[in-house]
Amino acid sequence: MDPDLNDIDSTLASLQAKVSSFASTGTGGASIGNLMPKIGIKKSYICYIAVPVVILIGLMVLKPAFVTTEVPGEQDIPVITVSVKKVMVMTVVFSVIIYVCIYFAGARRSTG
Repeated sequence: MDPDLNDIDSTLASLQAKVSSFASTGTGGASIGNLMPKIGIKKSYICYIAVPVVILIGLMVLKPAFVTTEVPGEQDIPVITVSVKKVMVMTVVFSVIIYVCIYFAGARRSTG
């Protein structure tokens, strides 16, 4: 064999060894649950962050009537706009309601 091919083979073998030390080929695969302890994030923290973000995005996209206001536009035609203050307040309210439901569901599961 060429000396260059031996060098390439040894380089590939060393790179494969380095990659295999990071990769997990177990039965569970590389799931987010297996990755979180390596990063140092608990699942509860992600839940506490994800709930308000999803609610906020939902309110901004769906624009329900309780978060919108009518603003007079051109030629006295009202323009419906999203009130950021109302969206933030409703995000907090809905988040608290969901957190309370999660708490009681977890308490019921742990006692029963």
